[in-house]
Amino acid sequence: MKNISRVLILAMAAWSLPVFADSLQQSDVDRFIAKTPAVFTVIASVDQRLSKQEKKRFQASLMKMRPYTTMADMMEDKPDNLLLDGVSQKIGYEDFQHYAKVADRFFSVAMSAQMVEQFSGLGQENPEKINNLFRYLDDPSKPEEKQKRLSEAFEKMCQERCVNPDDVDIVAQNYLPLSKVLRLKK
Repeated sequence: MKNISRVLILAMAAWSLPVFADSLQQSDVDRFIAKTPAVFTVIASVDQRLSKQEKKRFQASLMKMRPYTTMADMMEDKPDNLLLDGVSQKIGYEDFQHYAKVADRFFSVAMSAQMVEQFSGLGQENPEKINNLFRYLDDPSKPEEKQKRLSEAFEKMCQERCVNPDDVDIVAQNYLPLSKVLRLKK
């Protein structure tokens, strides 16, 4: 079930989305997890200076799975962009725009999985709380029909929202730490 699910997801997503870059590697994940707190510290200080309209635009970008590139676009002509570029360069990215593109790639897959987890029990009396969609889909003890339904829901989310379909496997392998650093899970 595991390989079939991922192959279907990748095939469908590849058909409907352009590929933006090479597949992410474990080294990209490791750097992102280790270095993102530094970027978030600067983002928090910048966030205080965003207008109401900019904050609304940022909130809307969450559903489009592009919050970081939206932030980078909003900051492009502002003095705070120098701070964001500086911290991004210190941690190994070309600039904040580059960091934002990578962050959105991780975010889009992780958030899609989280949304499927959250809605997995709708319409059930005693829904099973799913904390890691990828582990659930790989668990042979779970009901095959439910796995299929959740896999299809995730596939649909990725078709609509994931930045790069090749990122599913690397995010699946690092789902919980990425979700924590992206502040999707505690």
